[in-house]
Amino acid sequence: MLGLGLKRKGMMSQWSKTLGPELIVNGNFNIASGSGVGWTAINGATTTGGVGTMPNGGGTLTQNILTTGKLYRFELIARSSAGGKIKVINNGVIFLENYNNILPVTYVKHSADFTAAAADFTIGELGGSDLIIDSVSVKELI
Repeated sequence: MLGLGLKRKGMMSQWSKTLGPELIVNGNFNIASGSGVGWTAINGATTTGGVGTMPNGGGTLTQNILTTGKLYRFELIARSSAGGKIKVINNGVIFLENYNNILPVTYVKHSADFTAAAADFTIGELGGSDLIIDSVSVKELI
């Protein structure tokens, strides 16, 4: 282990941070919305049957799991029913938006690193068709 929690990986120019434990509760959507476990579903969004679904028109799923100022990595696997779009938001700031790219009807993995500005981690539908999420993971980069 080298200073600042960085680990040397392979060649000198390749550095990576270690991933902390999973922070998302019910990231595989096996527990239905409204159960009080994991996700807060808004505007018609649901979690049931192993998927999170946001209907065309702006549904969102949120968890308040982040600490302001810390660095995180999210990964999610999503598809649309027929040309939908996705956004991932923290504190009102969109850090993943495929506004100009339509999701295919087959599952695609999305991931990004971000610094939290607030506790919320929100996935939303941007229009076009229903958004279907297979799984979500959020881990701190330490």
